Amino acid sequence: MLSAAVLAVTALAGPSQGQSAQLNLQQNDRIVIVGNTFAERMRHFGYFETMLSARHPELGLTFRNLGWSADEVDLQPRPMDFGNMDTHLAEQQASVIFLSFGFNESFKGEQALEGFINTYEDLLERLSTTNFDGRGPARPVVIAPLRTEPLPRGLASPDHAALGPYSAAIRELAQQHEIPVVDLYEGIPAYRAAQGVEERFTFNGIHVTETGDYHVAWAMLAELGLAPRPHALIANASQNRAENFFLGVVEDLALTAEGGTLDLRWDRLPAPANQEATGAGSHEALGIRVHDLTPGSYRLHWGGEYASEHTAAELAEGVHLAMTPAHASAEALRQVVIEKNTLFFDRWRAVNGYYIYGGRKQPFGVVSFPPEMNRFDELVHSLEADIRERVNSPVRATLTIEALSR
Repeated sequence: MLSAAVLAVTALAGPSQGQSAQLNLQQNDRIVIVGNTFAERMRHFGYFETMLSARHPELGLTFRNLGWSADEVDLQPRPMDFGNMDTHLAEQQASVIFLSFGFNESFKGEQALEGFINTYEDLLERLSTTNFDGRGPARPVVIAPLRTEPLPRGLASPDHAALGPYSAAIRELAQQHEIPVVDLYEGIPAYRAAQGVEERFTFNGIHVTETGDYHVAWAMLAELGLAPRPHALIANASQNRAENFFLGVVEDLALTAEGGTLDLRWDRLPAPANQEATGAGSHEALGIRVHDLTPGSYRLHWGGEYASEHTAAELAEGVHLAMTPAHASAEALRQVVIEKNTLFFDRWRAVNGYYIYGGRKQPFGVVSFPPEMNRFDELVHSLEADIRERVNSPVRATLTIEALSR
């Protein structure tokens, strides 16, 4: 049960260290993610992309993941004729670039920190003065690395002393250049403490699981100053009245002291829920409070599908519904995001790339592969159109409050 203060939504921890530049998103921005394994693995789960797309449906944001496992700021080996980072940033018309570097480099120790920061600074200056999308200089966003987690069963921990100083130096570098920074090194402990989250985020001390990616996505939004949106509904059965449905409207309702129905319309999708997550399993769960119901038990369901069961007192105090039709739509959106990311990865990092752009593209690859690559592009663009439609399409559902036998 939830108090009035908690009913609307649980607040996330804010930026972890000092004041950072704000993320400035514009119409039709292409957000490109580059960097190490953390960056590459974001494509597998899609939480951050889904949350940001749902939060700004009016902007028509698109995303490309150019992460490459083990990449470093100045060490990014690629196959012959594949092209370097700048080549692909231009090809993908990047306007906002999230950069995840520093974890691999930190294993060189603090004696290499100054050289790393100097090289990173050169990269940031180059990117922030290059026009990749034809609309103006790119806008970098810097991600400072996650802390490592102790391994279970007495296995050796991957932690090492230099990771903290590297993360602090990355944060300071971004702040000096007024670049938005996502400081996961400090932000994740703050997030855990604020949300009461105890489960592990990684499967090997370094790389996140699906549930870990869910939490990390929320921590990233918090670091960027994007708290959860209030998602609450307060109804009065005796007055047949409802208010404060922030993500949409109540189109109709028929409430009495014995229950009734509410026809809801979500104009914006909430963030998808994660049922394995502790703490706030969905930071944008629907908080609902119903006053003046006859004492007894009530069953809630969506169009005949069971949701939960509560007493009149619990409903008056307030409950959270983490799985609504809108959350189901948000999860369906996330699955489309993952499919789009997989298709783009297969097109960008084709297994037989040596036949597409490398030493064996002649004589037949230059004939057969361009149409195949174009087909991949068409499929990616089709899924992006699907994503835009989903984030801009209202979700309608009827919540029934059914009185159980007294």
